[in-house]
Amino acid sequence: MTAVRATGRKKMIFAALWAEVCLAFPVVDALSEGYEIYVPVDCVAGTSTQTHRAGLDRVVRAGAVPVNWISIL
Repeated sequence: MTAVRATGRKKMIFAALWAEVCLAFPVVDALSEGYEIYVPVDCVAGTSTQTHRAGLDRVVRAGAVPVNWISIL
């Protein structure tokens, strides 16, 4: 996170292989540090449909903004 802080930017985009772990934990941490997080929901998977949805729900409830990959362009 030191390198990220050094940029001075406050907006981040997160994607991950598994929403329930690889996405959820770093997103919640970054949100707690005051970053504005965007998650392209079509660029994230899960170990199952249910865990994918649960991981995405967790980060959205924490404050992440769900988007799709085309809106990031």
